[in-house]
Amino acid sequence: MGALIGKRHAFLESMTYISGEREIKSRGKVCLGLHGYEIQLTELLFEGVLDQADPPALCGLVAGVIHESRRREEFSSHALKPMRGLLRSARRAINYANEMEVAAGLQGSLKNIDEAMVPAIYEYATGRTFEDMGRFTNAAPGDFVRVARMVVQYLRHLQKVCRQSGMDKLHDCAGEATKLIYRGPVDVRAELGLSKSDSDAISSAFDSKGEGNSSAQ
Repeated sequence: MGALIGKRHAFLESMTYISGEREIKSRGKVCLGLHGYEIQLTELLFEGVLDQADPPALCGLVAGVIHESRRREEFSSHALKPMRGLLRSARRAINYANEMEVAAGLQGSLKNIDEAMVPAIYEYATGRTFEDMGRFTNAAPGDFVRVARMVVQYLRHLQKVCRQSGMDKLHDCAGEATKLIYRGPVDVRAELGLSKSDSDAISSAFDSKGEGNSSAQ
């Protein structure tokens, strides 16, 4: 166990998340504010990939990080065209982190980009209707809603760390991205008959829970 912890420490130090035994660097501070897929999202942030995205593309990138597609889940590859460059950059950044894990004596454990839900999430964020989503994914409607709501949650976490770190441009982009995707069936308020204040209170509760249960993917 001690050897494994030492290797993990070496990996985080090589990636400039920490320095020595006590110092948490900028990457590490951002990573601590994210809850799930922390390394992937931190790398995309610090490597400038997220800064290259407009709000719909930011939704698509987050979906690519967090979604794990099922067997036979199909999508329209043509719809990836607006995001191909960003997805390529994202894969490169995560691949590098995996290589650094291996160099530290660990198994490469970081899930890379899964494109299966990216087209549908991206198109929904550009204003397509929920009924249009069958053109961009063969996943069940409920699966799309589940992934879209997860994207909203991760965008909120991202917005929070950007606010704390003074990353104003990305903070605003994440806020706009949330507005674009949190509508229709994705908006839990409509499903449960909640007011905005009720929904905000629920989101805050989940955020607080996440802060106590963070684990790198």
